[in-house]
Amino acid sequence: MERVDIVTPLCAGDLERFAILRDSIAKNWEVPGTHHVFLHAAEFGQFSQKRYPGVVVHTQEDVHGNSEDVSCLTGWYRQQLVKLGARAVCDTPFYLCLDASTFVARPTCYGDVVKNGKAVHHTTRMPLLHALDNVRASAALLDVSPDDLESFTDSTTTVMSSEVCAQIQDRLESLYGVPWQEAAAAAFVRRGLVWFEYLVYHAYLLHAGILEKYHVPVPTSLNCNAYWGAGSHLEWDPAVWEGDGFIGVFTSKAGPGPVWVRRRLVERGVL
Repeated sequence: MERVDIVTPLCAGDLERFAILRDSIAKNWEVPGTHHVFLHAAEFGQFSQKRYPGVVVHTQEDVHGNSEDVSCLTGWYRQQLVKLGARAVCDTPFYLCLDASTFVARPTCYGDVVKNGKAVHHTTRMPLLHALDNVRASAALLDVSPDDLESFTDSTTTVMSSEVCAQIQDRLESLYGVPWQEAAAAAFVRRGLVWFEYLVYHAYLLHAGILEKYHVPVPTSLNCNAYWGAGSHLEWDPAVWEGDGFIGVFTSKAGPGPVWVRRRLVERGVL
């Protein structure tokens, strides 16, 4: 099955950025599959599905529920639960997690994403220094010693295995005796564990010894082009990419809004 679904959690404020993502998919994404979008139930009516044929819309609550601890989470943290739980609606062995502030930076085919039945997965020997606490928290959520982690990842753009995500959910429910969503939410709300979904995923791959069963480790991030720092957008060329990555990132915190981003992408021929 040479298909890869895409998963994107959204809030209503993301819709302009999401339009850029969809246009980049239409131009550069050559991989069959369904694009699953997850919105808060209260914002569900603000999404025009007619504008985006091929997109299937779900409520985030369908994935993470509305337990007391989940209701305490910010939108960003609920989106992380969505990424770990999206395997419930994806019918492909792997799915690509893309935030609204991303775009497909170059023509991308199935072989760029899955090689010999295994999805590409960024792996590095050294974690980002600012993420060390998040690495430890993600390991602690799984009851795994961070000292046992032989490698790390630093990209929220991740191709996840549906089977592996099911295993992670089973582990959390076995450890804590509650639905996995509640266990993950309580770890943050009650224990202060600031875990990240992609770090949890990577830590589990290592703990279970299945990294190379499901993935081809690659040394460069799947994010091949990005601007992060304030003002860095001025020199930003989205048509230039690094390594074998295929996803670009533009952050709302570091520069202009989606109107400027769209104009730059069109100028450089990405859209």
